[in-house]
Amino acid sequence: MSNTPSQDAAEQRKGKQWWEKMLLRVLSCPGNSTILSEELSKPYQDRGITKVACFEALGFPLGAQVAHILKAGLVLVRKVKEDDELEGYETEKFGDFDGKKKTFKILAESISPSDKILIVDDGIEKGCQVEASLRILRRLGAEVIGASVIFHSGSRGQKHRVSTEVKNIHDTFESLLKNCQNQMPIQT
Repeated sequence: MSNTPSQDAAEQRKGKQWWEKMLLRVLSCPGNSTILSEELSKPYQDRGITKVACFEALGFPLGAQVAHILKAGLVLVRKVKEDDELEGYETEKFGDFDGKKKTFKILAESISPSDKILIVDDGIEKGCQVEASLRILRRLGAEVIGASVIFHSGSRGQKHRVSTEVKNIHDTFESLLKNCQNQMPIQT
């Protein structure tokens, strides 16, 4: 028996809430945010990255640390209301993993055609956010070198639609999670 669309959405929200809770727990353990950021940046250290683009909210702290490690600039990809297109920003509308319509904005002057961009986020579920940001960055003339994430659902056999190189460090996250559980048991 298959779920109804509303049951599927509820399951996705529950999974998203679990993921967020686990990530916040791992990040709260001393040293883990540095380890995660080093692992996220490692595959791209010799790729000439000039800017790191990251998504609001959980992507911001990870992206900032990766930008620091790579000695790159930081581009914040912000979520806005559908009708909140601001002058000077390049925007892109998209349907998120849960089917809700959203809009991203990137400050246009923060990107130049000579930029080599690395996208950093906590995870990719269906690839909607990455694809929306790719469209903006490419419209602004930047070269997107790849994406580095902790978890990529495509690596678990689920469909995704990300049209760039993706590196994930899920194994590192799993070991940090186990280490954190020893320090402070996680309730599921």
